[in-house]
Amino acid sequence: MVEALTQAFENRDRLTERERYMATAAYHESVTGDMQLTIAAYQNLLEIDPEHTGASNNLGVMYEIVRDFDRAEETYALSASLATTSQPAYVNLVSARFHQGDASGAGAALEEALARFPDNPAVEWHDYQHAAVIGDYETADSLASDMDETYGTDLFWRAAVAADRGAIAAATGRLEEARTYLRSATTANQDRRLSAEVLRMAEKEAWLDIVVREDRSASVSRVEAALGRYPLEGIDPLERPYLPISQIYAEAGRPEVARPFRLSDRGSCYACAYRGLADAYLAAGNRDSALALYERYVETPDLYRYWGHGPYTTADIGPTYERLGQLHDEAGNLEKAAEYYAKFVGLWANADAELQPRVSAAQARLEEIVKERG
Repeated sequence: MVEALTQAFENRDRLTERERYMATAAYHESVTGDMQLTIAAYQNLLEIDPEHTGASNNLGVMYEIVRDFDRAEETYALSASLATTSQPAYVNLVSARFHQGDASGAGAALEEALARFPDNPAVEWHDYQHAAVIGDYETADSLASDMDETYGTDLFWRAAVAADRGAIAAATGRLEEARTYLRSATTANQDRRLSAEVLRMAEKEAWLDIVVREDRSASVSRVEAALGRYPLEGIDPLERPYLPISQIYAEAGRPEVARPFRLSDRGSCYACAYRGLADAYLAAGNRDSALALYERYVETPDLYRYWGHGPYTTADIGPTYERLGQLHDEAGNLEKAAEYYAKFVGLWANADAELQPRVSAAQARLEEIVKERG
């Protein structure tokens, strides 16, 4: 892709004016990473062709990446009003509204997309992911199950939906179920002959060891076993999952990762940086800053709190509630401690047996706080 986009950009003088702006935008977005030049190219194209739905949708994506949500929503809405055969602007409009805290507006855009583009897997995909990130895991899994039945013969969708169902199961502490789904996704990716995707499934299992089971040695062992079967040297350099693997090693005992996590607070994943930075502050003994960042992590609206969108996932919400309860408890903030203990207990009510002692401990402390406060 990089080679093709570079060649198109270098030969842009041979293209029409519209094609030239599209090639320029694609080059800067995917090759140089210069968002301002990407935005300028799309703006120039829209000046000569205001009804170019691809340019208006992609411009909205760029605005969202640089966190200009008002312009993103405005641009997506324009693209959606022009769209007749393509759905990206609608699902992106859902994202822009959701990240501004407009949950009802996001839901309305999603309903319109489902009505306008029935039987479209990309829209249905966003439908169950939206349910998951607002905490309605039962609905999310039901919708994902329906999608698997409909599109499961396609290896791409089989892998994607299985991985997502793993995330949904993990969010409520059902780890064995989550692993079953991740291994189903692994099989589909093996059938697709995509070694990098197979490694990413191993990385997701490793994250469950870290963020849910709190077993860092098991996490590293799992990654190293996968790398033994699928060495990075056998994968195209641009496809190698260096970042998530390095994050696993960092999380397994290197608090000096604070600076890389701070630098990661950009792009389309709005909550991703907070949990890693909070962990680093806690390891450094700065409990107040850690507590503030943990709260920001669970409270920030983020449709990208999912597999593949940063180091942390829906699986980490429960453990973060648990940690927030403990930190507030230790600080004497009993009302806030009770609030987060209750959220943790509710979310993990049906967690696997190995996790139930943590649920019982939180429940017992919650009852003590309620009794103390009358």
